[in-house]
Amino acid sequence: MPKDGLVVGLDVGSTKITIIVGEASENNGIYVLGSSVVQTAGIKKGMIVNIEETVSAIETAVTDAEHMADVDIDTVYVSIGGYHISGQNSRGIIAVPPNQREITAEEKQKVQEAARAIALPQNREIIHLIPEEYTVDDQPGIIDPIGMSGLRLEVDTHIITGMTTSIRNLQKSIKGTGLKIKDFLFEGLASGEAVVTADEKELGIVLVDIGGGTTDVVIYAGGYVKHTNVLAIGAAHITSDISIGLRTSYQEAEKIKLHNGLVWAEGMNLEEKITVQNAGNDGSRQIELKQLFDIIEPRMEEIFTMVKQEIKNSGLASAVPGGVILTGGGVLLNGTQKFAE
Repeated sequence: MPKDGLVVGLDVGSTKITIIVGEASENNGIYVLGSSVVQTAGIKKGMIVNIEETVSAIETAVTDAEHMADVDIDTVYVSIGGYHISGQNSRGIIAVPPNQREITAEEKQKVQEAARAIALPQNREIIHLIPEEYTVDDQPGIIDPIGMSGLRLEVDTHIITGMTTSIRNLQKSIKGTGLKIKDFLFEGLASGEAVVTADEKELGIVLVDIGGGTTDVVIYAGGYVKHTNVLAIGAAHITSDISIGLRTSYQEAEKIKLHNGLVWAEGMNLEEKITVQNAGNDGSRQIELKQLFDIIEPRMEEIFTMVKQEIKNSGLASAVPGGVILTGGGVLLNGTQKFAE
């Protein structure tokens, strides 16, 4: 049945399709009515490699969520990710007409458009333009310049871009199910809205979201997004390592990772035995937990080394005294927080 105030989020991730159905409440919150998670192999590192399989997985997820929430879903907000996503900062500058007494919404829009005028390759397009602070003449730190007097208006922005072909393939997959796209939202920003507080953004903090095929890095400082990038590595690489190292199927490796995976040995009995199904359903065998640890730990070290280098390359290492927030399915391994520290 249709329902007023319905808000539906669709996350097309590297390993699964997730959909959540909510209803807007009076206090600007969301009351969750239902959700669904469907595994898919149609996406690699956040980029669609099989449209038909992706469409089928989205349709299944939507049907399951509709049954749970008892609603009809026709419009969705879509999170967009993948290693093709990147961010950069840009400044827009315009002159305010001297015969005007004050800055209007038109000038505010024009200065944002000036910031948007960046040189991009033909295969990239802007997903988000996030205004930070405005400067009127020589007065910086202005949140909203409308109504102020001045002759020169500037805005600092953070622009997030992605590959046009990847965005079009995502659009095609979603529209192939009959759904309408309300808007796109970079998944790193969506995670930030869920787990980073306003005080943490003001203080300066790094969000690290370890997904299946990619890891999002978002740096906040002074209350604004200052840096975004997506690393082409994630928890699915750990599963692949386990599959190869233990000579077992990918599905069995994922189960072992979820049930026994660890990345911090202190306080753990690494001589404990776990059961591994041989590849091809050819019986099973026992291995020590240490063997699993020795496979997982180097890959997690690689992920966090890349994150550390990304923070260093951003030039913002000294601007994030709040430290790092870890989120995403890849941080659920036993001991991840201690290992990251």
